Amino acid sequence: MTVNVIGNILGGGGGGSTPTTVGPTITVAPVEGSVISRATSLTVTVATTGSLRRVVISALYGGSVVEEVVHNGVAFASSYTGGSNARVVLGNGFQFTILKLGGWRGSSVTLRVVAIDTSGNIAQKTVGSPEVLYTWQVDDSMNNVTPFLGSRF
Repeated sequence: MTVNVIGNILGGGGGGSTPTTVGPTITVAPVEGSVISRATSLTVTVATTGSLRRVVISALYGGSVVEEVVHNGVAFASSYTGGSNARVVLGNGFQFTILKLGGWRGSSVTLRVVAIDTSGNIAQKTVGSPEVLYTWQVDDSMNNVTPFLGSRF
């Protein structure tokens, strides 16, 4: 699925940037809504015709209301360091490869992606909605990740 810009967050007047007609686009893989294993890496590609100001990615698990930072626009959070996690610079944006250490938790994973270009355009999935959410179902029967047990004292 591809998401195109709908809104501008810098506002008008008083020396603000003039919004462009085309802002950030977001694509994800595997296909949103598909069933993944706990060990499936997710790919988020954010591109723009200009320059990106910031891309922030967070995750929610199995309908939880607690949101976990994946990438804060500068670096991956500690639960997403190492392994296959990477941010690759593209000519017109970034490609993120994401997998939580120890695998995805719960029955589903939802990524929230906030992408803003230097003109203040923010990517939106639905016209008039600031929510850019992508959800995959996690199948335990496809589980091939050793559980992360952390430190034992």
